[in-house]
Amino acid sequence: MSKSALTVLREARELISDPKRWTRAELARDATQHGVRANSVGATCWCALGAVLKVTDTKLAYQVWDFPATKVLMRAAKSEFGPYDIPAVNDLLGHEATIRMFDAAIASAEKEAGNAVQA
Repeated sequence: MSKSALTVLREARELISDPKRWTRAELARDATQHGVRANSVGATCWCALGAVLKVTDTKLAYQVWDFPATKVLMRAAKSEFGPYDIPAVNDLLGHEATIRMFDAAIASAEKEAGNAVQA
């Protein structure tokens, strides 16, 4: 069974909550700061999208754009930062903005989950 968008967002946020486990301009990096696949056993830090890939254990990076969690995260990026998308928030605005984007996405996913339960 696949993880819910809310679970993916929470796990991805936790993965990159420490700036030492976060990166820019690559989905993931190893201990020597070389770019690696997000689900590589040698990966030590991830960008926002790389973290989503890691927690879903997805092998094909292009699939990340189809995930419900990514769609919620993209809405949060636009809501919080106007013209910026997920990669721009991560790479241009930095770690603090990336965590803020995840927090907004998590709040939105929690609200959606609550609405679904009440329906």
